[in-house]
Amino acid sequence: MPVRSSALFVLSTALLLGACSSSDTSPSSASSAASAPSADGRCDSAAAQAFTGKQISDALIEQAQRTTGAGNTRVLRPGDSMTMDYDSTRLNLDINASGVVQRASCG
Repeated sequence: MPVRSSALFVLSTALLLGACSSSDTSPSSASSAASAPSADGRCDSAAAQAFTGKQISDALIEQAQRTTGAGNTRVLRPGDSMTMDYDSTRLNLDINASGVVQRASCG
């Protein structure tokens, strides 16, 4: 009986690890994903960099969200508290006291 449970454990672990792996590593799919907004709302961090140094506004937030394909946007001002959870659909815009975007990132 112990051999059977050990084999079951090894098999289930292998299946779980296999489910976590990525099978598509082709550069063509990565470049096409970077050039167009994601249909599933995932944020494109490379596209987000274009908004660094710009003055924050409602129009900029909408444009950044459209350009990056993000499902939602969080604006972080100096001293703001934030959660540390990762959300692949979220665009983070860190601004300074003057309202200029200092950092644009996804998560």
